[in-house]
Amino acid sequence: MSITTKAEAFQAIETCDFRIMPQEAVRFLYDHAPDEEIVQKVIYFLSNAYFPTEAFIEEYGEDSMAAALWYAVIAEKHHSEELISVLIDQLYGGVEFIEDEVFHDLDYQGEMLVSVLCQAYGEVAIDQFLKKMVFDANEVNHSRLVLNLRDTIYHTNETHIPILREILTSNRCQELELVCRVVANKAYKALIPEIEAFYVYLVQNDNRDGFFQEIGSRETGIALYELKSGDYSHPEFQVSQYEQKPSWEERLVSYLPNKPAVPEKSEAEMVAWMKQINKEGERNRRVLAEMRKKVLEQEVKPKMPKVGRNAPCPCGSGKKYKRCHGKK
Repeated sequence: MSITTKAEAFQAIETCDFRIMPQEAVRFLYDHAPDEEIVQKVIYFLSNAYFPTEAFIEEYGEDSMAAALWYAVIAEKHHSEELISVLIDQLYGGVEFIEDEVFHDLDYQGEMLVSVLCQAYGEVAIDQFLKKMVFDANEVNHSRLVLNLRDTIYHTNETHIPILREILTSNRCQELELVCRVVANKAYKALIPEIEAFYVYLVQNDNRDGFFQEIGSRETGIALYELKSGDYSHPEFQVSQYEQKPSWEERLVSYLPNKPAVPEKSEAEMVAWMKQINKEGERNRRVLAEMRKKVLEQEVKPKMPKVGRNAPCPCGSGKKYKRCHGKK
């Protein structure tokens, strides 16, 4: 059926099969001229995405997350300032991440909307998102919140350095390393001490399991090196997630009723891509090995007070300083 009115599009979205995108309806509303009724639909469905009211459940049922996802796509073009607080309260407010495709994609679409709202409402959106990234012990899953709101940093300037410093020092959560990468690509050298302190913490004290500990120290170490040297290896960190990603139809291709063929890279493109990956990998391995060694040496060999060569070594070994930590 061809969609020719807003009412038809609303109905198609709100009654669609859970796993199949009502592509024509979404496209009709997405491309529609600015319209307050569409904005209010977006606000209503996203306000009830995770915590639906009884009135909402009675009208649309309990399983309306897919419709919320399609309205989150439409929100890229139809939004209001009110959506800033809705995004924070609903998409990131006290919800544990669950392994569900629609949940994951609604979460991911929320990331896209962060940049959309920062571009549209400037300081109003930036200020609210950054304040939400400062650690709060009452948050159910702060690392998820930091991950999803990190695109805000691409829209900051040097006047935001104080709150970015607060974010970096109040957190020790998983995903903070990605914040470090974005800060580095913004060239905020004033934040080098905070990133350096976080890197030392990850190398010496992080108690996450091996994989996440390795990822954390690697990403933070690369951020620190790139910020100090200006030698940036990953252009994808220089623009927001929203600017990197393709159109929403390509982004959500798994829901399309007729999935388009994905073009494969040519042999020459694959060879060039592998060369770049290997070049970056070699540089990162060398840099990180040197940095990690310095941090571990700082831990094993703390600074010793000045003492006479024949005085007892302050380490408590009972030996003279010259025969212990004073050896040349």
